[in-house]
Amino acid sequence: MINNNTLVIKDENGNDKEYEIIAKISSKENKKDYIVFTENELDADGFIITYAYIMNPNKKDNNLYPINSDEEYEFIEKLLANLDNKINEE
Repeated sequence: MINNNTLVIKDENGNDKEYEIIAKISSKENKKDYIVFTENELDADGFIITYAYIMNPNKKDNNLYPINSDEEYEFIEKLLANLDNKINEE
């Protein structure tokens, strides 16, 4: 379930977990919608752990689907890097 900048997903135990939405991205190139989100936890190197998934393009459900291609991951990484650069410029 998506509310404002929060995504709620049930974990493997059926408990709701809240994530902060970093970006929603639509690609005209491959006609897919993506969502990038985080729990605001850091990995071992001190970077914020993020997750990226494909959202159902017809938006009839809130299911998220895994990204399976390197090209799609590279697309998301480039957009996030551009977003990070813009934030750091301000």
